[in-house]
Amino acid sequence: MRQVFYSYSNNQLKIKAGLHETQLGSFPILDERILGISADKTIGAFRFNLRGGTVMKNFARMGIFCSNRHLYGIISPNYTENIGKKPGDTNLAGIAINWDPQHKKPVQSQSSNNSDEFSEFSDEFSSDLDDKEIFQVSQVQFLFYNEFGNQNFIPDHKLYLGAFADMNLPYGFTAKVGGIYQNMSNNNTIMYIANLGRIVSWQNASSTRFDVTYIGKADVSQNALYMPIFSNLFLGEIMRLDATDFPLWTAKVNHRFPGKLNFNVGVKAVGQITGAKTNEQDLEIGITTLKHHLKVTLIGSRVQTNLVPEDFYMVRAEVRLAF
Repeated sequence: MRQVFYSYSNNQLKIKAGLHETQLGSFPILDERILGISADKTIGAFRFNLRGGTVMKNFARMGIFCSNRHLYGIISPNYTENIGKKPGDTNLAGIAINWDPQHKKPVQSQSSNNSDEFSEFSDEFSSDLDDKEIFQVSQVQFLFYNEFGNQNFIPDHKLYLGAFADMNLPYGFTAKVGGIYQNMSNNNTIMYIANLGRIVSWQNASSTRFDVTYIGKADVSQNALYMPIFSNLFLGEIMRLDATDFPLWTAKVNHRFPGKLNFNVGVKAVGQITGAKTNEQDLEIGITTLKHHLKVTLIGSRVQTNLVPEDFYMVRAEVRLAF
């Protein structure tokens, strides 16, 4: 049992309270299992995402019962060393304010299907785009986020201020730009991101997704380290690169074939620009069938890093059954 929570949802308000997984940020600064509250409120062209709670080592995403903890961590096995053991040790609070510049006031109210899951930030590739030569800002987000708690785990007060813009570009391309300022004692820095992507739909009902991202860092304090505890980006199937590994780049191509098996094949890569200069390439082949109840995935990976003398490889088969 990974989540125990109360939820409430209507057309304009969604609430979860208890032990649950949640995210915050157009580029997530929070992706964790918290004991607390998550609330999303829509008012006209604005959507407000509020998150607050505490995280404990045992139920964190890389905690004792999380299977990823036992598969990875080849170089840095302890992902939870900065997370407290009891409520109040490591806490978070934040709000994201989202503005839709293209919002039009509806002529009449329309009902929509409620969902038990949050969708606090939209996938920049999820909307249907035409190939007209248009430029359009689809979303602007302002982010305020704070991590605080016991000084043994969070010795300095950590405040994050961010802004992001999602755009629709000519010929079906999408883009995201933005950044987050980290305010800490003698550890001030700016994380910034530039992303470009596109989905191509083919006549046989298959689709191909392209995506490339650069995540950079501009230090205000000398040798500053960008270090939100609960970002859990997990970039790369083996190395699981995260915020402390910036600057880096990612690229991926995924093709989905038509048919009942939902066969897909993808290639993705991530590369660290400084530090250990870790690079990883992953090949993934998978099917989803039985009305999305069964998912079978085969993944092959290769890693080059200055942390070990030789390149190493991994092959993994994964079967997931959902009821």
